[in-house]
Amino acid sequence: MRVLRKSVLTSYRQKLISRLLALRGAQVSDRKVLSHGLSREADFISAALHTAEESVSAEILMVQNREMHHVENALNRLGDGTYGFCEMCSRPIPLERLDAIPYAKRCVQCQREVERKWAIWQLV
Repeated sequence: MRVLRKSVLTSYRQKLISRLLALRGAQVSDRKVLSHGLSREADFISAALHTAEESVSAEILMVQNREMHHVENALNRLGDGTYGFCEMCSRPIPLERLDAIPYAKRCVQCQREVERKWAIWQLV
């Protein structure tokens, strides 16, 4: 079993915390867009554009919330010593994958299997 050096774990912890702070900052500005509301816009086009903007902002918030959840889980895994190991097969997750997706919880092979099953499930 591979053991990540303390310096490597510290580096990933810093990346995760930086990402979490960036997501939280982005959410503050996105929530302002959602809470702004229409200010007596009588113009149909302006109202439609505002509604579309709110819809996009809501979708962005949902994606940000999901990523924040993944980042927080990765930080928890760092704390309990399971970070860097696939939750399905328990093999080490390659560092290249963790560099690309620091909150990855599965190795590439297991992630592909999950996505394949998800795609099949959606066809049903």
